Amino acid sequence: MIRAAAVVWSVLAIAVGVGLFMLKYEVQGLEDELSRLNREIRADRAAVHVLEAEWSYLNDPARLRELATRHLGLAPLAPDQVSTVAQLPLRPPPSEAPAPAPKQDAPKAKAPPLPTPAPAAPGGRVMAAMPPPPPQAELASATTRTVP
Repeated sequence: MIRAAAVVWSVLAIAVGVGLFMLKYEVQGLEDELSRLNREIRADRAAVHVLEAEWSYLNDPARLRELATRHLGLAPLAPDQVSTVAQLPLRPPPSEAPAPAPKQDAPKAKAPPLPTPAPAAPGGRVMAAMPPPPPQAELASATTRTVP
């Protein structure tokens, strides 16, 4: 019985030793990955810092003003370029003869013909044609409503 217990304890000790060995290497691998990720984070933060500095330089108002003057011919507003709403010209008066209103009893205009199928383009694709716009009279009658 003593020999069986010694064998069981020996097997158990070897299993625990192998488990600890595997655990040690797994922890080392995770620590290596953590240090790699920390290095990447530091590098990304440095890159963000450089990009923020570049953004500040590119958006400097003095630099933008100089570029606008040099390349676009823009200049700051002069006081005589600013006006108020009261200084704006009024709309021209409407024409004397108003447009005739469509008759309610007038026969409806004939519907436009349906578009014919377009020929196939290279590659077998069919190019769709746009139907012609409706006449103005149909458009006006379609948008007016009578309320009882």
